[in-house]
Amino acid sequence: LELIGGEFVLNGAAFDDPTITLATGDVFTGTLADGSAFIFSRQVGDNLDGMRLTQTQLPALDTTPRFVSTDISAIAPSGLRAGQTLTLQTGGVLGGNFAVVGATLNIEDGMVGRGLEIADGVVNISGGDVGFGFNAFSGSVVTISGGSVGKFFAFDGSEVNISGGSVASDYDALAGSVLNISGGSVGDNAQALFGSVMNVSAGSVGTFFEAHPNSVVNISGGSVGAFFEAGINSRVNISGGTVGDRFRARSVVDISGGSVGAGFDAFGDSVVTISGGSVGEGFNANTGSVVNVRGGNFGPDFDALPGSVVNISGGSFSDDFSAFSTSNVNLFGTEFFLDGQLLDTLIPDEPFTIDDRGGLTLSGTLADGSAFSFLLDDTRLAEDYFSVNALLTVTLVPEPTSAMLLLLAGGVAIGRRERSRTWEFLCLPER
Repeated sequence: LELIGGEFVLNGAAFDDPTITLATGDVFTGTLADGSAFIFSRQVGDNLDGMRLTQTQLPALDTTPRFVSTDISAIAPSGLRAGQTLTLQTGGVLGGNFAVVGATLNIEDGMVGRGLEIADGVVNISGGDVGFGFNAFSGSVVTISGGSVGKFFAFDGSEVNISGGSVASDYDALAGSVLNISGGSVGDNAQALFGSVMNVSAGSVGTFFEAHPNSVVNISGGSVGAFFEAGINSRVNISGGTVGDRFRARSVVDISGGSVGAGFDAFGDSVVTISGGSVGEGFNANTGSVVNVRGGNFGPDFDALPGSVVNISGGSFSDDFSAFSTSNVNLFGTEFFLDGQLLDTLIPDEPFTIDDRGGLTLSGTLADGSAFSFLLDDTRLAEDYFSVNALLTVTLVPEPTSAMLLLLAGGVAIGRRERSRTWEFLCLPER
């Protein structure tokens, strides 16, 4: 096969070799002999193996801004060269596989066919309809403030800003891409793939969103639908907005504000830290997970399941707190009472094991100043449940100060059982 044209560029650098073979992740751009720009990449299934390149004289470059309000799909080059600008207006039509290389495409209205591609250029969408399979490659900046866009792929080195309009289901932000959502809507099954960054400050993201390994998702506003999954080695920071039911965490999750719906699952090897906001009914700390509660509000039915570690220094809890066999629940506070009797022999900063499960009430004030009360009952018939085989400790800390809150935020040992003593109830009256 022979490719005849010029302005050949491989991964952002001029390419003068007589043949081209694409490696994984390569992006090869240029201009064909008729003046049409092209983009080839193995990331979208293109496979050039030893293709011969023939340089030829290209049509003169016209950088005069062009405004299109008719169907030019059959009468004009199928792309824009470096330095060119085209604005699509009402009645305008661009054909499929239109390529934007180092150029600017403004879509105010009209229609763009399937397979629009951009590399090292700018696409601004404020209206109109863009077909399925829009690909943004390295160096591209896409701004969507209106209109509708079909299935979208943002590749390494691209930036996508969505403040309005709608993006269809199955959006993929791939490794090295950045997606900023401040309005508009993204459909179901969106994915932040390996190494990508997604920022949601307003607008909406549909159901079944997934954060893949080494991706970062920051939610400060807007809404994300149900069945959000934070995959292994991803990081999710929630400081505002709303996240739907059935959040599944397999990584690092920090919640400092906003709200998360019912049915939160923290799975093995996840570290979930809640310092603010609210979490709905049915929080499950599963085997191998570590949950640090430093603030926030929880609905009923919080379960520390076997093999989990739950460190509580703040926040408020509803009914039905359960600590199952082999779970580890550690409370950090400024005072603790057992059935109204102050535990006045506690040594500051030394964990103290509570073994009683006879229906007494453990209450007090947590490190953030929040009051708490748990019924220590192992019959499964009371409002709270603490298995006799669950480890429960209390640790006395100084009155909350800014310095202590910083210490709690970063310095609490997670999941390590320190030297402890067992409280003997020899002086308590019979019940």
